[in-house]
Amino acid sequence: MRLTVDRLIDMLGTHSWALVSEPAERDAAYARIRAYLATRPETWDSPDGMFELPLVTTVLRALRR
Repeated sequence: MRLTVDRLIDMLGTHSWALVSEPAERDAAYARIRAYLATRPETWDSPDGMFELPLVTTVLRALRR
């Protein structure tokens, strides 16, 4: 998935931990995420500010007996 830092933060805002967190706690987490991403060349080395976020989906299948 190609994202910018802002789009990643927007996406994280839809996750349950962000929705139930206190605003100050959530903002602190976002600040830590932004600070970390600012150190990664993947996020600032691109001319359009986009970087690849690999996503992995695990699927479990169960059969009722």
